[in-house]
Amino acid sequence: MSFVVQLEFKKAFDHNVEGFFMKHILLFFGFMIVVSSMQSQSSKYDENLDLLFDKGYEHLYLNRDSAYFYFDKIKNLATAEKDWKTVIDAIAAKNMVADLHSNLTMFQNNLVVLDSLYAVQKSYINRLPESMLYQNLLLNEKGTYHYLLNDYIRSREIFHQIIEVTEQLPDSLLTSNLKYYLSISYSYLAKMYGDENKFDLAKDYYFKNIRYLIAENNIENQSILFNNYSLLAEVYKNEGKFEETNKYLLKTLEYNLKNKNETSVLTLLNIVQNQNSLGRKDSAVYYLKTAQKLMAPNDPELSSYYQVSAETYQKDNNYILALREFNKALELIRKKWNHKNHWEVAHVLNKIGLLQKQCGYLDKAIQNYDKAIAQLSGSASIINQTTLLKILKNKAEALNGLQSAKSYAFTISSVNRSVEILNGLKPSFKNQSDKLLLIEDAFPLLETGLEAAYK
Repeated sequence: MSFVVQLEFKKAFDHNVEGFFMKHILLFFGFMIVVSSMQSQSSKYDENLDLLFDKGYEHLYLNRDSAYFYFDKIKNLATAEKDWKTVIDAIAAKNMVADLHSNLTMFQNNLVVLDSLYAVQKSYINRLPESMLYQNLLLNEKGTYHYLLNDYIRSREIFHQIIEVTEQLPDSLLTSNLKYYLSISYSYLAKMYGDENKFDLAKDYYFKNIRYLIAENNIENQSILFNNYSLLAEVYKNEGKFEETNKYLLKTLEYNLKNKNETSVLTLLNIVQNQNSLGRKDSAVYYLKTAQKLMAPNDPELSSYYQVSAETYQKDNNYILALREFNKALELIRKKWNHKNHWEVAHVLNKIGLLQKQCGYLDKAIQNYDKAIAQLSGSASIINQTTLLKILKNKAEALNGLQSAKSYAFTISSVNRSVEILNGLKPSFKNQSDKLLLIEDAFPLLETGLEAAYK
C-alpha cells in the first residue's frame, strides 16, 4: 500500500505513498466536534473556550506539546464547570494530535480517561439530546486506536457498530454530526480492506461513501469527499490501473490546492508515485518539487517525501541519491516509533532491499530484507502477514540471484514459510477477484521456489 496514502488517512489516514503509506497515510480525516453554546455558562467562559480551541488547532500539525497544553487547559476549565461535553471534546482533540504525531501511548491514556468519564457520567451523557453522538465519538476513538495498532479485526467490529446503529435511525434524527461519523466509518472500513489487498471490498465501501457524500450535497463534506477520491485512487494504483488513479488524484489535487488543504503534500506525493509508474519522469519531478515547496522544515510528511524522492531517483537508476533519501526516511520513521518494531520500518527496509537488488547488491539486499522480516515477526495481523509475504518473495528472488547451493536452500526455506502465510491468509479473502490478486502475488514466489529446487 502507499505509505503516503496511509498518512493521508491518518491525517491521513497514513497514514497511507506506497504501503502509509500511508497508516495513514493515515487517510487521516480526524474530527472536530464544534463546542455547543451552553446557556448555563458565562459568555466569558465561552470566549475562553473558543480562544483555547483556536490556539490548540493552530499548533495541531507542527507543535504537538503546545496543542496538548491548550487542550489540557480546556479540559481543566470544563471540569471545574462540570461541563462534561467540553471535557470529552478536549480529550478527543488531544487524540487527534496524538494520531497525527503517532503518539499511541498518549492515545491509549486518553482512552482510559474517556472510558472512566463515560462510566462516572453515564447518566449525564444519556440525558444529552446528542447522547448517540457522544456514544459514536467514543466508538470512533476506539476504532481509530485499534486501526493504528493494526488490529483490524477489532477496529472493524467497532466501526460496524457505528454503522449498524446509525443506519437504523430515521432521517429525521440523523444530524450532520451523526452522518459525519457514519461517513468516517465507511472510510476506515474501506482503508482497512485496501491495506489487506481486498480491493473489491475496499472499492465497495469507498463508492458507497462517495455516493452518500454527493447525495448529502453539503459543502462542509467536500474535504471528506475528496479525501475519499484520493483513497480510492490508492486502490486503483495498487491494482496497476494508473490512468484511473490519475483521474481521481488530479481531481483531488485541484481541490486541495484551491482550499489550501493540509493533505495537499500527500496528494502530490501520490501523484509523483503514479507518474513514476507511468514512466513520466519530467512530470514526476515537477510534482515532487511542488510538494517540497509546500512543506515546512519539520513537516510530519517529511519521511514520505524522502521515500518518494528516493523512488524517483531509483527510476533514474541513481543508486547513491536514492539510497541517501531512503536512509533519511528510515531514520525519521525509526524515531517516530521510538526505535520499536513497526511495519512502516519494515516497509522502508524492503524498499531499500529492492533498490539494492535492482543495482546488483544482492547480499546487502538480503540483509535489509532480513531486517524487515524481523520488524514483522510475532504479529498475526493481516496487513503485517501480507507485507511479510511480499518481503519473503523479494528475498527469495535475491537469494536465487546468488546462484549457490546454500542460497537455493535458503530460498526453499523462505518459500515454505511463505506458503504457510499464504494458506493462513486465503480464508480472509472473500471476493473471487481479491483471491486471484493474492494468488497472482504468490505465483512469482512459487516459481522462485521451483527454480531453486530444480537448481
